[in-house]
Amino acid sequence: MPTRPAKHQPGPRCAKKHLPTQARRIRSSSRWNVVRDLYRGKNPLCEKCGKFAKHVHHVLPLETHPHLAFHLENLMSLCEPCHVLEHGGHTVEQAIDDMRETR
Repeated sequence: MPTRPAKHQPGPRCAKKHLPTQARRIRSSSRWNVVRDLYRGKNPLCEKCGKFAKHVHHVLPLETHPHLAFHLENLMSLCEPCHVLEHGGHTVEQAIDDMRETR
């Protein structure tokens, strides 16, 4: 008889795939893509250090404040190093894993 495949253990590279469903839905929506691109277009520099911004960060986390997902007041443009620091010195994937462990 065939054996059941091992349960998938998410690693750091696929942590975003395991976000809570609502957050994942928002991040993959065309509305978020438009809001993110518009915000980054108006704020192309990191709001912490002034370097070129690569990320649009939710000040209050999307996972706990989904109702603020598209509010411009809850967004900030960040470069990669500042974005990592905003997530407690972790990459986004590590921060998501840490958040899961504290639940």
